[in-house]
Amino acid sequence: AEEGEGSEPELWLKFVRELVSIPWLPVHTTPMIEHLPWRTSASTSTNTRAGTRASASTPRNDARLSSSGTSSTVPAVAPPSRTRPKENAWACSYSMNIAKPAITSETLRRAFTWEDDVPAGVIAVQLARLARTYRDVAASGTSGVDEEGRNFSKAAELRVSLNMEVPKLYTMLNRSTDLDQIRSSLNGKPWVWVGDGFVTTNQVAFEAPPNAKPYLTPVPPELEAFSALLRSLGVRESFSPMDYIKTLEKLYEQSVALNPDLNSSTDRKELSDGELDLAVGMCKLLAKLPMHERETVRACTVYAPGADMVMYKAAALVYDDAPWLSSSVAGRMKALHFVHTNVGNEVSASIGVKSLRDVLLSSQAKQHALPCPAAAKLRELLSTEAPTLPGAGDAAAAAAAAAEGEGGEVG
Repeated sequence: AEEGEGSEPELWLKFVRELVSIPWLPVHTTPMIEHLPWRTSASTSTNTRAGTRASASTPRNDARLSSSGTSSTVPAVAPPSRTRPKENAWACSYSMNIAKPAITSETLRRAFTWEDDVPAGVIAVQLARLARTYRDVAASGTSGVDEEGRNFSKAAELRVSLNMEVPKLYTMLNRSTDLDQIRSSLNGKPWVWVGDGFVTTNQVAFEAPPNAKPYLTPVPPELEAFSALLRSLGVRESFSPMDYIKTLEKLYEQSVALNPDLNSSTDRKELSDGELDLAVGMCKLLAKLPMHERETVRACTVYAPGADMVMYKAAALVYDDAPWLSSSVAGRMKALHFVHTNVGNEVSASIGVKSLRDVLLSSQAKQHALPCPAAAKLRELLSTEAPTLPGAGDAAAAAAAAAEGEGGEVG
């Protein structure tokens, strides 16, 4: 090289910088795979100037003239710095462009940094979008028809792809050293794939009660290879008593959605058999807590299933510790709601359900505490009402005598 023009390495670096920063590489403008997260034109900014190299961790926003010369919100060409090869599509399709040509040159791939993992921030965004996409597809219940004319579930088809692709994303995150950015991007969002959906770190733990999905989910065996990553991003070893309480609260909220009246079961949604088993299981787990933890639980509002298969506040229920009385009492005391028998008396008492005996004794005590009317008041009342009733005169005199403590009898 001549003097003043720079050395060959410097010229090469300058060429590479320009090559990767200007929009020239043909890219896909629509998803090439169904359900692949894709930034729509409505959410794509068009204010990046030509030649400006964007950060790989920010969403794509480099609108350019398409190859046909017409303005296109989603570019037909893009800078290699904002583009990834097709094999990375599941890891970055929402935030980055996907190249149309298959570039095999090792020199170009290194220049484009395609040999490196997709940036962790981009993967975090992609996981959140995949979770939203799967949620929407599953909720829609849409189906398709295969080549042989058979119907298939779109959600089931997407699950197959996610079961293959999501572990690849976790593998790249596992190699990242930027855990703070990942944690910040995924905080409070569903991103842990458990085989049939995405959950937040609060909904999954390495140990979970049986049959508690989708409220409390165990880490599936397929993710055990990423246990260190999961722990570093907030997945716990086991669930806490507050998780059991919140699960009961969610079941209660679903049960009373049609009628929030605490004292009525009218129009309430009955629990399914699975939900009943879950509610009973949560109550039993709370009852097994050590005494000091149980006192903490008592300070919270705990819910439990009633005998009518709907949820109530535990304090609004009674358990049957007087079976010889319960059948007759239930008909006379309409406000009584019995806890479901599957919960059991001992568990019920531990979570704040009232004893039927205690309720009856309390009711009797209140009745005994009613003051007896004074004799003068009783005579005054009966003198106005008794003359109209046959034989009421003798009864009135006896009642007045009883009120005075004279031992009168009502005949």
